[in-house]
Amino acid sequence: MAYINQADKNELMPNIKAVLAKHNVKGTVSVRNYSTLVVTIREGALDFFNCNHRTLGIIFTGQDISTNYENVNQYHYQKYYRDQPECLAFFDDLFKAMKGTKWYDKSDAMYDHFDTAYYISVHVGKWDRPYIHAPIKNKSKTKISYLMEGRSKTIEGGFKMIA
Repeated sequence: MAYINQADKNELMPNIKAVLAKHNVKGTVSVRNYSTLVVTIREGALDFFNCNHRTLGIIFTGQDISTNYENVNQYHYQKYYRDQPECLAFFDDLFKAMKGTKWYDKSDAMYDHFDTAYYISVHVGKWDRPYIHAPIKNKSKTKISYLMEGRSKTIEGGFKMIA
């Protein structure tokens, strides 16, 4: 029977937060109905809606291209994000962190038998709070300090040039 509580969630939190920080995204982690671990990605540097993979789901979900929220299918995300290697690497790391060491799945759909530690759900944005794409701004490394009346200057990396 699928079951996860707050204590189990708190054990998984450090690894999930590390993945979010590694990929420069912000998100929340929650437990729904004591059976599902939910990660909601609020904003970040990754552009999840860059591709046309969402046109496949319009018929089934009713979402149009301009909507910035999506539920990620843990079994088929590789198909939808194959053109976005950064997103693919993020989801690989995130699902691994969400499963941790206690997760198992002994389900057998042929016999209608479902036995898993807990369910996993990932949302990119929500219907009422869409995902905010905030790319990382490149910081200019053009700081130059002049020493000794213009004879030498320090450039990026701490190297000194003598004029």
